[in-house]
Amino acid sequence: MKSKAERDCYQLIQEIAVARDVYCVHPLCSSLATAGHHLFKRDRIATAFLPSAIFGVCNDHHVPWAHEEREEFKVFAIGRLGEEEYYRLYRLSITTTRGMDFKGKRNELIEILRKTRNKDFFSPK
Repeated sequence: MKSKAERDCYQLIQEIAVARDVYCVHPLCSSLATAGHHLFKRDRIATAFLPSAIFGVCNDHHVPWAHEEREEFKVFAIGRLGEEEYYRLYRLSITTTRGMDFKGKRNELIEILRKTRNKDFFSPK
């Protein structure tokens, strides 16, 4: 059974992906993102709560594209992240992680979400 802190972490990473991407990342879609899709399985704790390993997608593209068209989604992810970063995250996703501090991770994710929601989209880069 998952603790409240662990459940909160899964909810927060979804909110981060939706707030960061705003729109579905599918190349032909302009709908609002409504869910965060984990690049690697959610039970792979090493990457489950990394914002760079989660993409915002709409309901219409979450299952049919991200889940069922896995190879196409992988090609998209490599294009977005770069091959080196994609495979770095992949290697990280298959590492064994024990003893996750979900309360600490929750606090970290709350701060990331706060910064993501407060970023100034019109500031010069």
